[in-house]
Amino acid sequence: GEHSDWVRDVAWCSNIGLMHEMIASCSEDSTCKIWTSSRGADGRATWSLKQTVRTDNVPLWKVSWS
Repeated sequence: GEHSDWVRDVAWCSNIGLMHEMIASCSEDSTCKIWTSSRGADGRATWSLKQTVRTDNVPLWKVSWS
C-alpha cells in the first residue's frame, strides 16, 4: 500500500458524520491513496488502505477534502 515515489501532500478528514477518519495522500508516483482508520480494543487507531486512484503518468502535488 505504500507510495513508490515522494509523497507531496497529505489531507486529513475527521470522522464528523462518518464512521471513521480518513487520510488522502498524493505522490509523484501518479497515485492518490485513501486510508481509513479503525480503533482497536485498546483505543489505538490502525490505518488501512481503502482505495488507490491512479492518473496517467501525471505526478500529483496537492490533495484536499471538500
